[in-house]
Amino acid sequence: MDPLLIRTFGFVNRDPLHSTPGTRINDFMLNVFLEGKGYYKNHKINCEITAGSVALFFPDDPGVLYSDKQDPYSHYYCRFNGSFAREFSERLVESWGKQIVISEKIADLVLILKKMKPEFRQNIGQNMRLQDGHLMQMLLLLLDPSNNDKPNRHISFIQYIESRISQNIDIEEMAGSFYMSVRHLNRIFKDKFKMSVHQYHEKSRIELSKTLLKNTDLSVQEISLRVGYQDALYFSRMFKKNCQFSPLFWRKNEFKNV
Repeated sequence: MDPLLIRTFGFVNRDPLHSTPGTRINDFMLNVFLEGKGYYKNHKINCEITAGSVALFFPDDPGVLYSDKQDPYSHYYCRFNGSFAREFSERLVESWGKQIVISEKIADLVLILKKMKPEFRQNIGQNMRLQDGHLMQMLLLLLDPSNNDKPNRHISFIQYIESRISQNIDIEEMAGSFYMSVRHLNRIFKDKFKMSVHQYHEKSRIELSKTLLKNTDLSVQEISLRVGYQDALYFSRMFKKNCQFSPLFWRKNEFKNV
């Protein structure tokens, strides 16, 4: 038998009544969750699954996976077998310490998943194909501890926010853009930046307004609009809250380090 052979591959899109065995026959099941939430239960596990999760289910105790009715998940699934299927799966779970994890590699996985086509193959004795190669690529990506790419991920967060300085941040939309839950996104910001997403957005607005005050002759009213505040008085209050001085006083005295 070839190293990895896909039995079924597909996508479940926000079906509030979706439920399925974790896997079937002697196959393993890889799941990548993009939105919403659901639940998984077997003899050892009883947990909620959220956006940004990757799950690996074993044929020994397949359990059941089902969606939340109010906020159903969307997820890719890949049921597979092969001579290396168990070895890959056991190594992954050993490195994770559990079968379901929040992964930093969701965006990279989605790039691979979008190359794949729906699959239903009854005879897994066929030769390994391009589709199976994509599965191997995903498993190797998940196994590679050097490929977390956290610095680039943080830069992407900053770029996302700074490109929307003049807009209000929709945190659910932002989390969806990075294939993770709102809770996970907020946790990353708290750990990395010691503030929430909205606090970081406000800080970025104030920093840009300081640059504009220092280097241009734009009025406070116009600067207020450029950094996303429609009310100049409210902008002045927020500026003073963060910098201890009003915008005009800050500009006049060139408080470069406040």
